[in-house]
Amino acid sequence: ESDWQLDPAGVRDEVAQLVADDLGLALKGKPRVAPLRSKGRFSWDEFLRLALLELVFGHSVFEQVYEPDAFGRAHLRKLAWRPPRT
Repeated sequence: ESDWQLDPAGVRDEVAQLVADDLGLALKGKPRVAPLRSKGRFSWDEFLRLALLELVFGHSVFEQVYEPDAFGRAHLRKLAWRPPRT
């Protein structure tokens, strides 16, 4: 499990919580609340591992996939890594 946290300074509480929930991270100073389910959830640790491959390949591209909730808010479902072809 990751020790990464989001600092909500200057952000409305509901926005900070939405982003923290979507990324699976804790807000600074608050314990992380585990999601009820994990299928189809975004994985910060996996994203970070793939994003850091840009150090080897020079770039790392992701397709953003969102899913609306009942209130019309878009939630990050996944960042699909698109590996370099050349």
